[in-house]
Order: sequence, then structure tokens, then C-alpha cells
Amino acid sequence: MPQLVFGYFKTFLLTDGNATITLNENVRRDDMWKTVGSTGFISSDNYGTYTLQNCHVKLISSPQNPTVEFRWSISQIDLVGDSWLQVSGNIHGYSPWSKYYNASNPPKLNSYEEFYGTEMNVSYDNRNLWSKGFLMRYEIEKNSNCMFMFLSFVLVFIVYFD
Repeated sequence: MPQLVFGYFKTFLLTDGNATITLNENVRRDDMWKTVGSTGFISSDNYGTYTLQNCHVKLISSPQNPTVEFRWSISQIDLVGDSWLQVSGNIHGYSPWSKYYNASNPPKLNSYEEFYGTEMNVSYDNRNLWSKGFLMRYEIEKNSNCMFMFLSFVLVFIVYFD
């Protein structure tokens, strides 16, 4: 079936395994509900081409908002002038974790970072300078209860022997 495509588009080639592609008819919607086990990428508006670019995306773990592990890695980024990228993590509205990158503080490419939370916010702005934008990969993994059990055991141990 022929499809009508507005704006820029890219073709991706899957060389192995399975892929799921979800198309959202509302391209301006910033919130993306994701489930545990989700992997994907976030990119600026016209990643890879010199143009004026920006991006704001919020990944939310699910409508129930369980605490999950967000893992992410920046594959490519063009930090020209005073452009910047900020990645922040929220836990039920509280924002205890944030990373800010610019030309004087660039990220280490292809190196995964992680945090536990209910949301991951990604914002990029190239300050009206032409750039190639950024490409980031992400994974959402189940929160390990081992740490919670360990901390509970330590607390009980301290209270019992205190």
C-alpha cells in the first residue's frame, strides 16, 4: 500500500532479529510511555543533516510508574557553539539525577550510564546554530529488588542489635 510521508524520513535496515516499530500520529507529543524491556533511540529533529535542531522527550516507565532502570548511551552529538544536551531522571516527580553536556563538557560517546527512576527527560538545543544534532540509545530494564532486600536486612540488623 502506498503511504503519504510528510517531512524528513530515514530508512533503517534490520540485519538480524526482530523489531517493533510504533508510529504515533501526533508528532508533537513529547511523552512516550515505555514498558520494561523497551529499547530504542532518541534523536534530534533532523539528526545527521546540518540544520537548526532541538528536541525534548520524556520517557515514562508506564502508566503505573514503577521504578525501573534507565540505561542510555550517546552515540553521536554535535555540540557547536553553546548548544547543550541535558538528561535528567525523575522518581515520582522528584528530580535527583541530571547530566548536562556542552562543548566544554562533552559526553563520553558509546558509554552507557544508568539511573533508577520513573521518568527520563532528554532536552537538546543548538541555540539557533546549524548542527547535525544527536543520537542516543536507551534501554528500560526491570528494577532489581536485591538492593531493596539488602538495605531492608541492614536496617533490621541495626535496629535489632542497637
